[in-house]
Amino acid sequence: MDKGLLIVTVACIAMLAFFVGYQLSIGGSPSDRQIDEGDDWDTSIVVDLTLKGDTIEVSHSDPVAVEGSRATILFGGTYKISGSLSDGQIAVYTDDEDPVRLILNGVNINCSKSAAISIMDAE
Repeated sequence: MDKGLLIVTVACIAMLAFFVGYQLSIGGSPSDRQIDEGDDWDTSIVVDLTLKGDTIEVSHSDPVAVEGSRATILFGGTYKISGSLSDGQIAVYTDDEDPVRLILNGVNINCSKSAAISIMDAE
């Protein structure tokens, strides 16, 4: 093997190792991230949103306003969303201090007018 080619190859490998190590040090991979254990949230209080083609069913109607195939989350809390919408939207619009957590469980949402999930105002 040519000595110049060997030096270039080693330099490229060293640069690649540096950049991969740097990327991992600033963020790691998404699969390495965990929910902060200091977050106080009660997993027993979860609002279920079931998407059914062109309608949405909600387990607790108080924190969510549903109009046809659009649901607007009005209060902080944990929301588990499952199912499919053929043309609808999940919007988050709350001035509540509590965070909004969305658990997407096999969700498929199509929206012809805007983003399928729109965070308009939330913590």
